[in-house]
Amino acid sequence: MKKKVIGYIAAAMLTVLLCGCAAFSANTSDAPKLRFPGHVVARADDTQLDLSKLGHKDVAAAAELLLQMPELKMLDLGSDGAWTGESGQTQGTARDLTWEDLHALQEAAPEVELLYRFRFCGRDFTTADDKMDLSRCVMTDNGAAVREILPLMKKCKYLDMDSCGVPSETMAEISADYPKMDVVWRVEYGEELNCRTDEKKIDLSTLSHKDVAGVAEQLAWLLKLEEIDLGSDGAWTGNPPELTKETASVERPAEATRDLSWEDLHTLQDAAPQAQILYRFRFYGRDFTTEDEAMDLSHSPMTDNGAAVREILPLMKKCRYLDMDSCGVPSEIMAEICADHPEMDVVWRVEYGKELSCRTDEKALDLSKLSHKDVAGVAEQLAWLHELEEIELGSDGAWTGNPPELTQETASIERPAEVTRDLTWEDLHALQEAAPQAQILYRFRFYGRDFTTEDEVMDLSHSPMTDNGAAVREILPLMKKCKYLDMDSCGVPSEAM
Repeated sequence: MKKKVIGYIAAAMLTVLLCGCAAFSANTSDAPKLRFPGHVVARADDTQLDLSKLGHKDVAAAAELLLQMPELKMLDLGSDGAWTGESGQTQGTARDLTWEDLHALQEAAPEVELLYRFRFCGRDFTTADDKMDLSRCVMTDNGAAVREILPLMKKCKYLDMDSCGVPSETMAEISADYPKMDVVWRVEYGEELNCRTDEKKIDLSTLSHKDVAGVAEQLAWLLKLEEIDLGSDGAWTGNPPELTKETASVERPAEATRDLSWEDLHTLQDAAPQAQILYRFRFYGRDFTTEDEAMDLSHSPMTDNGAAVREILPLMKKCRYLDMDSCGVPSEIMAEICADHPEMDVVWRVEYGKELSCRTDEKALDLSKLSHKDVAGVAEQLAWLHELEEIELGSDGAWTGNPPELTQETASIERPAEVTRDLTWEDLHALQEAAPQAQILYRFRFYGRDFTTEDEVMDLSHSPMTDNGAAVREILPLMKKCKYLDMDSCGVPSEAM
Protein backbone atom coordinates (compact mmCIF):
# COMPACT_ATOMS: atom_id res chain seq x y z
CA MET A 1 0.00 0.00 0.00
CA LYS A 2 2.82 2.37 0.98
CA LYS A 3 4.59 1.63 -2.29
CA LYS A 4 1.45 2.51 -4.29
CA VAL A 5 1.15 5.90 -2.53
CA ILE A 6 4.79 6.67 -3.22
CA GLY A 7 4.21 5.73 -6.88
CA TYR A 8 1.20 8.08 -7.23
CA ILE A 9 3.18 10.94 -5.66
CA ALA A 10 6.11 10.35 -8.02
CA ALA A 11 3.80 10.31 -11.05
CA ALA A 12 2.10 13.51 -9.96
CA MET A 13 5.42 15.27 -9.45
CA LEU A 14 6.59 14.16 -12.88
CA THR A 15 3.40 15.51 -14.49
CA VAL A 16 3.84 18.87 -12.79
CA LEU A 17 7.45 19.01 -13.85
CA LEU A 18 6.63 18.23 -17.47
CA CYS A 19 3.79 20.78 -17.59
CA GLY A 20 6.08 23.40 -16.12
CA CYS A 21 8.73 22.66 -18.69
CA ALA A 22 6.16 22.87 -21.48
CA ALA A 23 4.83 26.18 -20.19
CA PHE A 24 8.30 27.55 -19.92
CA SER A 25 9.09 26.41 -23.42
CA ALA A 26 5.83 28.01 -24.85
CA ASN A 27 6.30 31.40 -23.24
CA THR A 28 9.98 31.74 -23.92
CA SER A 29 11.46 33.21 -27.13
CA ASP A 30 15.04 33.47 -28.16
CA ALA A 31 14.24 36.66 -30.13
CA PRO A 32 16.09 39.69 -28.81
CA LYS A 33 14.28 42.29 -26.77
CA LEU A 34 13.80 45.77 -28.21
CA ARG A 35 13.39 48.76 -25.95
CA PHE A 36 11.18 51.46 -27.48
CA PRO A 37 10.84 55.01 -26.16
CA GLY A 38 8.36 55.32 -23.28
CA HIS A 39 9.59 52.17 -21.53
CA VAL A 40 7.95 49.87 -24.06
CA VAL A 41 9.69 46.50 -24.37
CA ALA A 42 9.03 44.18 -27.30
CA ARG A 43 10.59 41.16 -28.89
CA ALA A 44 11.80 41.13 -32.46
CA ASP A 45 9.29 38.42 -33.41
CA ASP A 46 6.22 40.11 -31.90
CA THR A 47 3.23 40.53 -34.28
CA GLN A 48 1.56 43.42 -32.38
CA LEU A 49 2.98 46.52 -30.78
CA ASP A 50 1.41 49.31 -28.71
CA LEU A 51 3.09 52.72 -29.07
CA SER A 52 0.05 54.74 -28.05
CA LYS A 53 2.24 57.07 -25.93
CA LEU A 54 4.83 57.77 -28.63
CA GLY A 55 5.70 61.44 -29.08
CA HIS A 56 7.10 63.37 -32.00
CA LYS A 57 10.68 63.49 -30.65
CA ASP A 58 10.91 59.69 -30.43
CA VAL A 59 9.53 58.85 -33.87
CA ALA A 60 12.94 58.50 -35.56
CA ALA A 61 14.20 56.08 -32.88
CA ALA A 62 10.98 54.04 -33.01
CA ALA A 63 11.16 53.84 -36.80
CA GLU A 64 14.73 52.50 -36.56
CA LEU A 65 13.64 49.74 -34.14
CA LEU A 66 10.67 48.76 -36.33
CA LEU A 67 13.15 47.65 -38.98
CA GLN A 68 14.10 44.82 -36.62
CA MET A 69 10.54 43.42 -36.31
CA PRO A 70 9.88 41.45 -39.52
CA GLU A 71 6.87 39.60 -38.03
CA LEU A 72 4.99 42.73 -36.97
CA LYS A 73 1.42 42.96 -38.32
CA MET A 74 -0.25 45.68 -36.22
CA LEU A 75 1.11 48.91 -34.75
CA ASP A 76 -1.34 50.68 -32.41
CA LEU A 77 -0.53 54.38 -32.16
CA GLY A 78 -3.51 55.27 -29.97
CA SER A 79 -5.34 58.54 -30.68
CA ASP A 80 -4.52 62.19 -31.29
CA GLY A 81 -6.18 63.15 -28.01
CA ALA A 82 -9.06 64.89 -29.78
CA TRP A 83 -10.72 61.69 -30.95
CA THR A 84 -13.86 61.00 -28.90
CA GLY A 85 -14.99 57.57 -30.10
CA GLU A 86 -18.34 56.17 -28.95
CA SER A 87 -18.06 57.78 -25.51
CA GLY A 88 -18.22 61.30 -26.88
CA GLN A 89 -15.29 62.20 -24.61
CA THR A 90 -11.77 62.98 -25.75
CA GLN A 91 -9.43 60.04 -25.27
CA GLY A 92 -6.31 61.11 -23.35
CA THR A 93 -4.17 64.20 -23.75
CA ALA A 94 -3.27 65.97 -26.96
CA ARG A 95 -0.51 64.26 -29.00
CA ASP A 96 2.19 66.07 -30.92
CA LEU A 97 2.45 63.41 -33.62
CA THR A 98 2.25 64.79 -37.15
CA TRP A 99 1.06 63.04 -40.30
CA GLU A 100 4.67 63.22 -41.42
CA ASP A 101 5.61 61.19 -38.32
CA LEU A 102 3.05 58.50 -39.21
CA HIS A 103 4.40 58.34 -42.75
CA ALA A 104 7.93 57.83 -41.36
CA LEU A 105 6.71 54.90 -39.24
CA GLN A 106 4.78 53.44 -42.19
CA GLU A 107 7.82 53.68 -44.45
CA ALA A 108 9.89 51.81 -41.85
CA ALA A 109 7.28 49.01 -41.79
CA PRO A 110 5.37 49.23 -45.08
CA GLU A 111 3.49 45.92 -44.61
CA VAL A 112 2.32 46.79 -41.09
CA GLU A 113 -1.19 48.13 -40.38
CA LEU A 114 -0.98 51.41 -38.48
CA LEU A 115 -3.97 51.97 -36.23
CA TYR A 116 -4.43 55.62 -35.35
CA ARG A 117 -7.56 57.34 -34.10
CA PHE A 118 -7.95 60.99 -35.04
CA ARG A 119 -10.39 63.86 -35.37
CA PHE A 120 -10.61 65.71 -38.68
CA CYS A 121 -13.05 68.43 -39.72
CA GLY A 122 -14.94 67.86 -36.45
CA ARG A 123 -15.46 64.14 -37.12
CA ASP A 124 -13.91 60.97 -35.71
CA PHE A 125 -11.93 58.61 -37.95
CA THR A 126 -9.42 55.80 -37.67
CA THR A 127 -6.83 54.66 -40.18
CA ALA A 128 -8.68 51.31 -40.29
CA ASP A 129 -11.95 52.84 -41.56
CA ASP A 130 -13.30 51.59 -44.90
CA LYS A 131 -14.98 54.92 -45.71
CA MET A 132 -14.39 58.60 -45.02
CA ASP A 133 -17.30 61.05 -45.11
CA LEU A 134 -16.05 64.64 -45.33
CA SER A 135 -19.11 66.05 -47.08
CA ARG A 136 -19.83 69.73 -46.45
CA CYS A 137 -16.43 70.13 -44.77
CA VAL A 138 -15.17 73.39 -46.28
CA MET A 139 -11.46 73.17 -47.09
CA THR A 140 -9.13 76.04 -47.86
CA ASP A 141 -6.07 73.91 -48.65
CA ASN A 142 -7.41 72.33 -51.84
CA GLY A 143 -7.56 68.99 -50.06
CA ALA A 144 -3.84 68.87 -49.16
CA ALA A 145 -4.49 67.51 -45.63
CA VAL A 146 -6.78 64.79 -46.95
CA ARG A 147 -4.17 63.72 -49.48
CA GLU A 148 -1.67 63.41 -46.63
CA ILE A 149 -4.00 61.15 -44.63
CA LEU A 150 -5.32 58.84 -47.35
CA PRO A 151 -2.13 56.77 -47.96
CA LEU A 152 -2.40 55.58 -44.33
CA MET A 153 -6.02 54.46 -44.73
CA LYS A 154 -5.31 51.24 -46.60
CA LYS A 155 -8.81 49.81 -46.10
CA CYS A 156 -10.69 52.91 -47.25
CA LYS A 157 -12.89 52.26 -50.30
CA TYR A 158 -15.16 55.33 -50.23
CA LEU A 159 -14.36 59.03 -49.89
CA ASP A 160 -17.19 61.59 -49.85
CA MET A 161 -16.01 65.17 -50.41
CA ASP A 162 -19.34 66.65 -51.49
CA SER A 163 -19.39 70.48 -51.13
CA CYS A 164 -15.84 70.74 -49.76
CA GLY A 165 -14.76 73.48 -52.16
CA VAL A 166 -11.94 71.43 -53.69
CA PRO A 167 -11.64 71.91 -57.50
CA SER A 168 -12.67 69.02 -59.74
CA GLU A 169 -9.18 68.85 -61.23
CA THR A 170 -7.71 68.15 -57.78
CA MET A 171 -10.47 65.68 -56.95
CA ALA A 172 -9.77 63.88 -60.21
CA GLU A 173 -6.12 63.59 -59.19
CA ILE A 174 -7.16 62.06 -55.86
CA SER A 175 -9.42 59.62 -57.70
CA ALA A 176 -6.56 58.67 -60.03
CA ASP A 177 -4.22 58.14 -57.05
CA TYR A 178 -6.69 55.65 -55.56
CA PRO A 179 -8.32 53.71 -58.44
CA LYS A 180 -9.91 51.21 -56.02
CA MET A 181 -11.55 53.99 -53.99
CA ASP A 182 -14.94 55.47 -54.89
CA VAL A 183 -14.29 59.22 -54.68
CA VAL A 184 -17.30 61.57 -54.76
CA TRP A 185 -17.54 65.36 -54.93
CA ARG A 186 -19.89 68.10 -56.18
CA VAL A 187 -19.85 69.82 -59.57
CA GLU A 188 -21.62 73.08 -60.36
CA TYR A 189 -22.23 75.43 -63.28
CA GLY A 190 -24.37 78.51 -62.69
CA GLU A 191 -28.01 77.68 -62.08
CA GLU A 192 -28.05 74.91 -64.66
CA LEU A 193 -26.02 72.21 -62.89
CA ASN A 194 -25.50 71.33 -59.23
CA CYS A 195 -25.02 67.65 -58.46
CA ARG A 196 -22.77 65.00 -56.96
CA THR A 197 -20.39 63.08 -59.19
CA ASP A 198 -22.08 59.79 -58.29
CA GLU A 199 -25.44 60.89 -59.72
CA LYS A 200 -27.00 58.40 -62.15
CA LYS A 201 -29.69 60.73 -63.56
CA ILE A 202 -29.75 64.51 -63.97
CA ASP A 203 -32.41 66.92 -65.23
CA LEU A 204 -31.23 69.56 -67.71
CA SER A 205 -34.66 70.25 -69.18
CA THR A 206 -34.16 74.03 -68.95
CA LEU A 207 -30.66 74.08 -70.44
CA SER A 208 -30.11 76.64 -73.18
CA HIS A 209 -27.53 76.85 -75.94
CA LYS A 210 -25.33 79.43 -74.17
CA ASP A 211 -24.69 77.12 -71.20
CA VAL A 212 -23.99 73.89 -73.09
CA ALA A 213 -20.19 74.21 -73.23
CA GLY A 214 -19.88 75.01 -69.52
CA VAL A 215 -22.21 72.23 -68.44
CA ALA A 216 -20.48 69.71 -70.75
CA GLU A 217 -17.16 70.51 -69.11
CA GLN A 218 -18.60 69.50 -65.73
CA LEU A 219 -20.40 66.42 -67.05
CA ALA A 220 -17.03 64.88 -67.84
CA TRP A 221 -16.58 64.21 -64.09
CA LEU A 222 -19.86 62.27 -63.76
CA LEU A 223 -18.54 58.84 -64.67
CA LYS A 224 -21.55 56.99 -63.22
CA LEU A 225 -24.11 59.08 -65.08
CA GLU A 226 -26.66 56.92 -66.94
CA GLU A 227 -29.31 59.40 -68.12
CA ILE A 228 -29.48 63.10 -69.02
CA ASP A 229 -33.04 64.40 -69.33
CA LEU A 230 -33.06 67.36 -71.70
CA GLY A 231 -36.83 67.77 -71.82
CA SER A 232 -38.31 68.61 -75.24
CA ASP A 233 -37.74 70.98 -78.14
CA GLY A 234 -41.03 72.73 -77.37
CA ALA A 235 -42.69 71.38 -80.51
CA TRP A 236 -43.04 67.80 -79.27
CA THR A 237 -46.68 67.01 -78.48
CA GLY A 238 -46.59 63.48 -77.10
CA ASN A 239 -49.48 62.65 -79.46
CA PRO A 240 -48.10 62.52 -83.01
CA PRO A 241 -50.74 62.97 -85.74
CA GLU A 242 -51.19 60.41 -88.47
CA LEU A 243 -48.58 61.39 -91.03
CA THR A 244 -49.56 62.47 -94.53
CA LYS A 245 -47.39 63.88 -97.27
CA GLU A 246 -48.96 67.27 -96.63
CA THR A 247 -48.08 67.38 -92.91
CA ALA A 248 -44.61 65.94 -93.41
CA SER A 249 -43.15 68.73 -95.51
CA VAL A 250 -41.65 70.82 -92.70
CA GLU A 251 -38.46 69.55 -91.09
CA ARG A 252 -38.93 71.40 -87.79
CA PRO A 253 -42.11 73.37 -87.15
CA ALA A 254 -42.01 77.01 -86.09
CA GLU A 255 -43.37 76.28 -82.60
CA ALA A 256 -40.06 74.73 -81.43
CA THR A 257 -39.12 76.99 -78.50
CA ARG A 258 -35.77 75.54 -77.34
CA ASP A 259 -32.60 76.91 -78.88
CA LEU A 260 -30.65 73.68 -78.45
CA SER A 261 -29.10 72.38 -81.65
CA TRP A 262 -28.20 68.80 -82.48
CA GLU A 263 -24.59 69.91 -82.25
CA ASP A 264 -25.29 70.93 -78.64
CA LEU A 265 -26.64 67.46 -77.88
CA HIS A 266 -23.55 65.88 -79.41
CA THR A 267 -21.37 68.09 -77.21
CA LEU A 268 -23.18 66.81 -74.12
CA GLN A 269 -23.03 63.22 -75.35
CA ASP A 270 -19.30 63.46 -76.01
CA ALA A 271 -18.82 64.74 -72.45
CA ALA A 272 -20.71 61.75 -70.99
CA PRO A 273 -20.51 58.98 -73.63
CA GLN A 274 -21.79 56.32 -71.22
CA ALA A 275 -25.05 58.20 -70.58
CA GLN A 276 -28.32 58.04 -72.52
CA ILE A 277 -29.57 61.48 -73.53
CA LEU A 278 -33.36 61.70 -73.26
CA TYR A 279 -34.71 64.37 -75.61
CA ARG A 280 -38.21 64.68 -77.03
CA PHE A 281 -38.45 66.31 -80.44
CA ARG A 282 -40.66 66.78 -83.48
CA PHE A 283 -39.16 65.89 -86.84
CA TYR A 284 -40.92 65.96 -90.21
CA GLY A 285 -44.28 66.34 -88.54
CA ARG A 286 -43.87 63.40 -86.14
CA ASP A 287 -42.96 63.02 -82.47
CA PHE A 288 -39.83 61.13 -81.46
CA THR A 289 -37.58 60.69 -78.43
CA THR A 290 -33.92 59.72 -78.37
CA GLU A 291 -34.98 56.59 -76.47
CA ASP A 292 -37.21 55.28 -79.25
CA GLU A 293 -36.43 51.82 -80.59
CA ALA A 294 -37.88 52.61 -84.03
CA MET A 295 -37.92 55.72 -86.23
CA ASP A 296 -40.52 55.82 -89.01
CA LEU A 297 -39.79 58.63 -91.47
CA SER A 298 -41.43 56.96 -94.46
CA HIS A 299 -42.84 59.31 -97.13
CA SER A 300 -41.01 62.32 -95.68
CA PRO A 301 -39.48 64.16 -98.66
CA MET A 302 -35.94 65.22 -97.76
CA THR A 303 -33.88 67.76 -99.64
CA ASP A 304 -30.70 67.40 -97.56
CA ASN A 305 -29.89 63.82 -98.61
CA GLY A 306 -30.62 62.67 -95.05
CA ALA A 307 -28.06 64.94 -93.37
CA ALA A 308 -30.38 65.86 -90.49
CA VAL A 309 -31.27 62.21 -89.87
CA ARG A 310 -27.60 61.27 -89.75
CA GLU A 311 -27.04 63.96 -87.14
CA ILE A 312 -29.81 62.57 -84.95
CA LEU A 313 -29.19 58.82 -85.17
CA PRO A 314 -25.99 58.61 -83.05
CA LEU A 315 -28.04 59.97 -80.13
CA MET A 316 -30.70 57.27 -80.51
CA LYS A 317 -28.71 54.45 -78.90
CA LYS A 318 -31.72 52.16 -78.50
CA CYS A 319 -33.01 52.54 -82.05
CA ARG A 320 -33.00 49.27 -83.99
CA TYR A 321 -35.27 50.15 -86.92
CA LEU A 322 -35.22 53.09 -89.34
CA ASP A 323 -37.85 53.37 -92.09
CA MET A 324 -36.94 55.88 -94.80
CA ASP A 325 -39.22 54.54 -97.54
CA SER A 326 -39.86 57.17 -100.25
CA CYS A 327 -37.76 59.91 -98.65
CA GLY A 328 -35.79 60.69 -101.80
CA VAL A 329 -32.38 59.86 -100.30
CA PRO A 330 -30.07 58.03 -102.76
CA SER A 331 -29.30 54.36 -102.09
CA GLU A 332 -25.57 55.11 -101.83
CA ILE A 333 -26.18 57.43 -98.88
CA MET A 334 -28.67 55.03 -97.33
CA ALA A 335 -26.00 52.34 -97.55
CA GLU A 336 -23.62 54.65 -95.67
CA ILE A 337 -26.25 55.04 -92.93
CA CYS A 338 -26.50 51.26 -92.76
CA ALA A 339 -22.72 50.97 -92.41
CA ASP A 340 -22.67 53.65 -89.69
CA HIS A 341 -25.31 51.77 -87.69
CA PRO A 342 -24.84 48.01 -88.22
CA GLU A 343 -27.08 47.29 -85.22
CA MET A 344 -30.00 48.99 -86.96
CA ASP A 345 -32.38 47.59 -89.59
CA VAL A 346 -32.49 50.39 -92.17
CA VAL A 347 -35.17 50.35 -94.89
CA TRP A 348 -35.68 52.56 -97.93
CA ARG A 349 -37.16 52.38 -101.43
CA VAL A 350 -35.32 51.48 -104.62
CA GLU A 351 -36.66 52.24 -108.08
CA TYR A 352 -35.77 51.72 -111.71
CA GLY A 353 -38.11 53.10 -114.34
CA LYS A 354 -41.43 51.27 -114.48
CA GLU A 355 -39.82 47.90 -113.89
CA LEU A 356 -38.89 48.18 -110.23
CA SER A 357 -40.25 50.04 -107.19
CA CYS A 358 -39.95 48.26 -103.86
CA ARG A 359 -38.73 48.53 -100.28
CA THR A 360 -35.32 47.13 -99.41
CA ASP A 361 -36.89 44.75 -96.90
CA GLU A 362 -38.95 42.95 -99.54
CA LYS A 363 -38.65 39.18 -99.44
CA ALA A 364 -40.37 38.37 -102.75
CA LEU A 365 -40.23 40.37 -105.97
CA ASP A 366 -42.23 40.09 -109.20
CA LEU A 367 -40.17 40.91 -112.31
CA SER A 368 -42.24 38.82 -114.72
CA LYS A 369 -42.40 41.73 -117.21
CA LEU A 370 -38.65 42.46 -117.17
CA SER A 371 -36.96 42.76 -120.56
CA HIS A 372 -33.32 42.49 -121.55
CA LYS A 373 -32.75 46.24 -121.87
CA ASP A 374 -33.63 46.86 -118.21
CA VAL A 375 -31.67 43.99 -116.63
CA ALA A 376 -28.49 45.97 -115.86
CA GLY A 377 -30.37 48.83 -114.22
CA VAL A 378 -32.61 46.53 -112.17
CA ALA A 379 -29.66 44.37 -111.10
CA GLU A 380 -27.89 47.45 -109.78
CA GLN A 381 -30.87 48.14 -107.49
CA LEU A 382 -31.31 44.51 -106.43
CA ALA A 383 -27.92 44.71 -104.70
CA TRP A 384 -29.58 46.74 -101.90
CA LEU A 385 -32.25 44.11 -101.19
CA HIS A 386 -30.36 41.99 -98.65
CA GLU A 387 -33.50 40.28 -97.34
CA LEU A 388 -34.76 39.24 -100.75
CA GLU A 389 -35.56 35.50 -100.91
CA GLU A 390 -37.30 35.05 -104.25
CA ILE A 391 -37.31 36.79 -107.66
CA GLU A 392 -40.29 35.83 -109.84
CA LEU A 393 -39.25 36.19 -113.50
CA GLY A 394 -42.30 34.54 -115.06
CA SER A 395 -41.65 32.38 -118.13
CA ASP A 396 -39.82 32.53 -121.43
CA GLY A 397 -43.12 32.53 -123.30
CA ALA A 398 -42.55 29.01 -124.66
CA TRP A 399 -43.15 27.22 -121.37
CA THR A 400 -46.52 25.44 -121.45
CA GLY A 401 -46.89 23.97 -118.01
CA ASN A 402 -47.95 20.71 -119.67
CA PRO A 403 -44.88 19.29 -121.41
CA PRO A 404 -45.63 16.74 -124.17
CA GLU A 405 -44.31 13.20 -124.01
CA LEU A 406 -40.75 13.52 -125.21
CA THR A 407 -39.65 11.70 -128.37
CA GLN A 408 -36.44 11.86 -130.33
CA GLU A 409 -38.33 13.84 -133.00
CA THR A 410 -39.78 16.57 -130.69
CA ALA A 411 -36.55 16.95 -128.74
CA SER A 412 -34.40 18.09 -131.62
CA ILE A 413 -34.88 21.84 -131.18
CA GLU A 414 -33.00 23.50 -128.32
CA ARG A 415 -35.39 26.43 -127.92
CA PRO A 416 -38.61 26.61 -129.94
CA ALA A 417 -39.52 29.61 -132.07
CA GLU A 418 -42.48 30.62 -129.91
CA VAL A 419 -40.20 32.02 -127.13
CA THR A 420 -41.46 35.60 -126.67
CA ARG A 421 -39.18 36.91 -123.87
CA ASP A 422 -35.83 38.41 -124.84
CA LEU A 423 -34.15 37.49 -121.52
CA THR A 424 -30.93 35.52 -121.90
CA TRP A 425 -29.33 33.14 -119.43
CA GLU A 426 -26.63 35.77 -119.08
CA ASP A 427 -29.35 38.18 -117.93
CA LEU A 428 -30.52 35.72 -115.29
CA HIS A 429 -26.94 35.30 -114.06
CA ALA A 430 -26.60 39.07 -113.75
CA LEU A 431 -29.72 39.18 -111.57
CA GLN A 432 -28.53 36.20 -109.50
CA GLU A 433 -25.14 37.81 -108.88
CA ALA A 434 -26.87 41.01 -107.72
CA ALA A 435 -28.93 39.02 -105.18
CA PRO A 436 -27.00 35.79 -104.53
CA GLN A 437 -29.12 34.90 -101.49
CA ALA A 438 -32.34 34.87 -103.54
CA GLN A 439 -33.92 32.03 -105.51
CA ILE A 440 -34.74 33.01 -109.09
CA LEU A 441 -38.02 31.45 -110.24
CA TYR A 442 -38.08 31.15 -114.06
CA ARG A 443 -40.16 28.81 -116.21
CA PHE A 444 -38.59 27.77 -119.52
CA ARG A 445 -38.76 25.24 -122.32
CA PHE A 446 -35.55 23.42 -123.17
CA TYR A 447 -35.11 20.67 -125.72
CA GLY A 448 -38.88 20.37 -126.06
CA ARG A 449 -39.55 19.99 -122.31
CA ASP A 450 -40.83 22.31 -119.59
CA PHE A 451 -38.63 23.15 -116.61
CA THR A 452 -38.41 25.70 -113.80
CA THR A 453 -35.34 26.87 -111.92
CA GLU A 454 -36.94 25.39 -108.80
CA ASP A 455 -37.07 21.84 -110.13
CA GLU A 456 -35.28 19.15 -108.14
CA VAL A 457 -34.87 16.90 -111.21
CA MET A 458 -33.83 17.72 -114.79
CA ASP A 459 -34.44 14.92 -117.32
CA LEU A 460 -32.73 15.68 -120.63
CA SER A 461 -32.26 12.08 -121.70
CA HIS A 462 -32.23 11.44 -125.46
CA SER A 463 -31.81 15.15 -126.24
CA PRO A 464 -29.15 15.38 -128.96
CA MET A 465 -26.79 18.24 -128.11
CA THR A 466 -24.27 19.78 -130.46
CA ASP A 467 -22.71 22.19 -127.97
CA ASN A 468 -21.14 19.60 -125.68
CA GLY A 469 -23.62 20.58 -122.97
CA ALA A 470 -22.65 24.27 -122.88
CA ALA A 471 -26.29 25.47 -122.62
CA VAL A 472 -27.00 23.03 -119.76
CA ARG A 473 -23.94 24.23 -117.86
CA GLU A 474 -25.21 27.79 -118.20
CA ILE A 475 -28.60 26.85 -116.73
CA LEU A 476 -27.57 24.58 -113.83
CA PRO A 477 -26.10 27.26 -111.47
CA LEU A 478 -29.58 28.85 -111.38
CA MET A 479 -31.27 25.57 -110.39
CA LYS A 480 -30.21 25.63 -106.72
CA LYS A 481 -32.64 22.88 -105.69
CA CYS A 482 -31.78 20.44 -108.48
CA LYS A 483 -30.38 17.17 -107.12
CA TYR A 484 -30.65 14.92 -110.21
CA LEU A 485 -29.60 15.45 -113.85
CA ASP A 486 -30.26 12.79 -116.52
CA MET A 487 -28.28 13.30 -119.74
CA ASP A 488 -28.54 9.77 -121.10
CA SER A 489 -27.91 9.61 -124.87
CA CYS A 490 -27.35 13.32 -125.31
CA GLY A 491 -24.12 12.96 -127.22
CA VAL A 492 -21.97 14.86 -124.69
CA PRO A 493 -18.51 13.33 -124.17
CA SER A 494 -17.82 11.71 -120.80
CA GLU A 495 -15.00 14.18 -120.20
CA ALA A 496 -17.50 17.07 -120.41
CA MET A 497 -20.00 15.20 -118.26
